[in-house]
Amino acid sequence: MSRLKKSLLLAILFLILVYIFCYSSLFLIRDFSTDPEGELLQCLLNHKVVMLADFEHSAALPYKSVIWFLQRWFFFVKQGQQGVRNLTLVLECDKYTENVIKDFMQTGIHTGPRDLAVHTSLEMLEFYEDLRSINMEILNFNQVASESMRVSFDVIGAEPPQDFEGVYTRKNQREGFKIFCRTRDRLCAERVIEYAKAHPTSRFLFFYGGAHLQRGLRNKDMWGFFPDEVWKDYYLIHFMEEHYGKENVFSAQQRDFHPKRITGHAKVCEYLTGKTSTSSVFLHSNFVENLVSKAFFGDRFDDAIIVRRAALSPPIPLSAIPLRQIVQLGIDRLGQLESANGYHANREKSFLYDSLQLATRQEFRSYSDWKGWFEKGDFKSWTETEDHISIPGEFPWTGSEKRKELYKKLFLFSEKDFQDPASIVTLRKLSIINCIGTMWLGSPSDKAHAKRILLEETNLDAETPGLYLAWLRKNLYRRNY
Repeated sequence: MSRLKKSLLLAILFLILVYIFCYSSLFLIRDFSTDPEGELLQCLLNHKVVMLADFEHSAALPYKSVIWFLQRWFFFVKQGQQGVRNLTLVLECDKYTENVIKDFMQTGIHTGPRDLAVHTSLEMLEFYEDLRSINMEILNFNQVASESMRVSFDVIGAEPPQDFEGVYTRKNQREGFKIFCRTRDRLCAERVIEYAKAHPTSRFLFFYGGAHLQRGLRNKDMWGFFPDEVWKDYYLIHFMEEHYGKENVFSAQQRDFHPKRITGHAKVCEYLTGKTSTSSVFLHSNFVENLVSKAFFGDRFDDAIIVRRAALSPPIPLSAIPLRQIVQLGIDRLGQLESANGYHANREKSFLYDSLQLATRQEFRSYSDWKGWFEKGDFKSWTETEDHISIPGEFPWTGSEKRKELYKKLFLFSEKDFQDPASIVTLRKLSIINCIGTMWLGSPSDKAHAKRILLEETNLDAETPGLYLAWLRKNLYRRNY
């Protein structure tokens, strides 16, 4: 064997050994805990800022991860065992939505979401409901607590206004992406820092898309919109660390655990806790991950990754529910966007057209047509017709392949969901979804009608729509949260 071949084989063997070492390090050289909330509480004690990843916008499991943490935090505060008594939750929304959330936290009344088609799901309304419940507990606690024991909890939106510099209504995809890449994260950090100056004793829990928690210089075009260009810049965490110092900012990415598609850190979770375990796992980053991250991105890896021992449940769109108030909101939003020709506005209009088609069985593609039709008074809410979706009969997707495709697109149903016997379960899901959305945004009589059906369907007399949504997930989506 020639010297060249020997050198080549040794090099290949060395690379194989390096790969095996790096891969095994994910499993073997690992500090972990099966109490993510407890670990995050300790991080909050030791850091000014804790950043928790939203790993699927508008879905229940990421929202619940925030609520579980807040509930644990307040439990220990009440017991006098948690030193952080001033906490601010930072959300990926603008000032307008911040005010909507705060109004609901105070009153329990939804005034109607502006972003009906962009991010609003039933799970988002459930999240607001959960925040209100925690806030009410804190207010009640403060009424009887001594001044030194009182708790401060606030919610702020760090995002610039939705149409900042016309990014929503006027900018094309490239122009809008330039603002996303070069400007957005800096403005978010400035908003939080400005707030922090007025609230110097507060600590911060960020709940933001996982991309914004990535350290180092990153290519922000992760979707490949512009394959011939490089869009490198820093995310939100970089600017928070610039202000507070790296030692004062802790980041935790999150992953779900799908039993049929176990990949990446979910495999590590299964290895550490066993296949039958239901425990979520808090994985501290190790030196190999930090070394690789520094080599490629110039900074260390995430401080931790939390693997939630549950699969994601698809977010349920509010905009497709056949209720008069929701159809009106959708058409009104089309009116607001009528003159807009920006990339994001056009995407929302397309989503609204699809949602309204499912809700009404009409197929208009302009605001004026939708407005004219609705003003004729031909539309009837599901609560106004005897042909209720929960009554066995014609399925709402019958007769139109396009409607079936829209259900797949908006509700993430599969072809199997439309075939017997699964179609009966799908029909029941849609029936309960309609009732839950109505419980949040319907008229008093609509709400009473929806509540009667929910009692019959679930045998549960729940105080809030969110409790029925949790029932739906557990019993028809098989998600235990």
